[in-house]
Amino acid sequence: MDVGFIGLGHMGAGMAANLLRAGHRVTVYNRTPRRARPLVEQGARAATRVRDACGGDAVITMLADDASVEAVVFGDDGMAKDIRLGLAAADGLRVPMPLASLLHDRLLTLLARGGEALDWSAIGQLAARDAGL
Repeated sequence: MDVGFIGLGHMGAGMAANLLRAGHRVTVYNRTPRRARPLVEQGARAATRVRDACGGDAVITMLADDASVEAVVFGDDGMAKDIRLGLAAADGLRVPMPLASLLHDRLLTLLARGGEALDWSAIGQLAARDAGL
């Protein structure tokens, strides 16, 4: 499996090392690039941007707090990008992804309504809001 791993603190570095030992291809990203060196020495690939760690089969984040997660998800390289990547891959393979398309549209609606500080669970609140509740 090709795994992206974002966040290489004590727990994240250990988890990424376990994935490498299990034979997975791991691409790692950390805001402090030197944290990736020991993992690169074990066979990981270092990503210089968040988006470079998000092209595989799965992406794992192990980040310190909500602000860090928000920066990764909603930043220039940010988890909206993941939906776009998934939809682009599906388009290239001519595979319909109706739920991914729906989530992308609902996320855009949430952001347009000022919900950039909310998490994914807020998408569920859109239906109630749309219904006037």
